[in-house]
Amino acid sequence: MSPEDAKGIRILLVDDNLDHAQIALRALRGDARVDAARLGGEALERAGEERYDLVLLDYRLPDMSGLDVLAQLKARKDAPAVILMSAQGSEEVAMQALKAGAAGYVVKNADFGKRLAYEVREWIATRGKE
Repeated sequence: MSPEDAKGIRILLVDDNLDHAQIALRALRGDARVDAARLGGEALERAGEERYDLVLLDYRLPDMSGLDVLAQLKARKDAPAVILMSAQGSEEVAMQALKAGAAGYVVKNADFGKRLAYEVREWIATRGKE
């Protein structure tokens, strides 16, 4: 991601898997500020306290479904954009996420970091044009 494009972007990364979180953080290097949460409840609390432009949200969290977190985030007045991430790679989950308002869906496979960086760059390039 180009540091110029990411300037001023606030991202909340929500993933309980430390390996996946590290891959995501490496992929998002740049000037974007990235905060992390490991639970859905923690993510909702942080999003209530701070303004995030984008939430990178795992589908399976220990305390609640990523789709439940997505629904609660989208119900807020200044809802952030959300990209759902999943190790399952289910088309059904992808469709549910997009119907619920997710800006994108990324499968956690061998090229997860590259794919996530691409999705974030695309979101940055198109934001404000919606």
